[in-house]
Amino acid sequence: MPLTWLARQTIKAGEGAATPAAGADAYLIALSYDNQDGLLPLLDHSHRAALLAQWRAYRAAMDNTKPFRLDYSGFATGPIAAGHAEVRADVAARWWSTDSTGATSGYRSQALT
Repeated sequence: MPLTWLARQTIKAGEGAATPAAGADAYLIALSYDNQDGLLPLLDHSHRAALLAQWRAYRAAMDNTKPFRLDYSGFATGPIAAGHAEVRADVAARWWSTDSTGATSGYRSQALT
């Protein structure tokens, strides 16, 4: 039985994030840097396919305009009920460009929740 317990604990430890806000932060970092590695354990099993499809759709939209990164802060986390919580953050895209003289300029989109 100890081996079964260890296997269950190992699987459980590889799922989710320490807090709902930490999970949202990791999701947005993965989105910002186009790095899907490590994303699957963060996604709710019962909605994993839909959430992954949503993540890929966001990345496809970002690939069309090539933002430099996503800006966000101030996660608002609702109560945890039945192992789920709603996390909200205002997210904006930031673009940078360099002209022929080497001067840089940037543009930031309107933040959306």
